[in-house]
Formats: sequence, C-alpha cells, structure tokens
Amino acid sequence: IAARNTRESFLLQLRARGKENTLAYKLIEEHFEEVIHNRVPEIAKATKCSLESIEQALEKEISLLTIHPGSGQQEGHYRSLSQDIV
Repeated sequence: IAARNTRESFLLQLRARGKENTLAYKLIEEHFEEVIHNRVPEIAKATKCSLESIEQALEKEISLLTIHPGSGQQEGHYRSLSQDIV
C-alpha cells in the first residue's frame, strides 16, 4: 500500500475492505488524532455518536488495521541461489 502516513494507510486499508461508508472510516478520516490518543468521549461529542458505537468501530474494525500493511504478504516460495561453477 502506497501511503504517505499512518492515517492514509488506514484509510487505504479500509477502502480495500469496502468500508468507505462506515463509522470506522469517518473516525480515521476526520478524527485520527483523537482515535490514536483514545479520546473516545471527545469523538462521541464531535460525531454525536454513542460511546458504544465508537468503541465497537475501534474494536471490530480499526484495531484490525496495521501500520505495516505490506508485511506478511510475501507470495510464493523462494529458493536460495547457488553457484553452478566453483
């Protein structure tokens, strides 16, 4: 994933999962700083969403995102190279 920062990386991951129209996407897009500092009451006040719905989005969607989305996605098996002639 080609992202310039963590916020953008999270948004790209959510888009790839078809989550553009979710609360999780809105939280990352509009309240990233509050999310990373776990300022749930501030987010609830700003979004007019319940604490429960924000906590669910954090737990069930945002917590699954990774800051290193490309790691662990190696495809195939690689053989080590060796010389034919010594």
